[in-house]
Amino acid sequence: MKNLFAIISLGLLLSGCGHLCVNRTQQIVIVAPAPHVHAPKIEPVKTAPVQWKVYNTNDLAALVQNSNKTGNQVILFALDEANFKLLNDNLSDIKRYIKQQNAAISFLDKAANAPADAADAAAAAKDGKK
Repeated sequence: MKNLFAIISLGLLLSGCGHLCVNRTQQIVIVAPAPHVHAPKIEPVKTAPVQWKVYNTNDLAALVQNSNKTGNQVILFALDEANFKLLNDNLSDIKRYIKQQNAAISFLDKAANAPADAADAAAAAKDGKK
């Protein structure tokens, strides 16, 4: 029992002495203006013009005859009305998504640079007073 009491007393004594030896330092915080941050500008998509022709079932025979005469191979991609509408909806959705992403990039660019712009304005005003 005496050993337990001695160990506890020694532990308390050492922890108390450690508290008295704390090196008290003062921290100085220097606030520097935030650097300007600019979101990278993304180049727009450059598409090549594509010639689209619309054929109905009555035009197919003439198309095949013309292809045989000229020797040009013709490849057809066909969409029924429902699938054409789906394609149109998909392209419209992509356009909407790009507009929303551009708005988000613009917002974040302005938000990131607002403190830096305010600091620059304050520094310019301070220099003007001197």
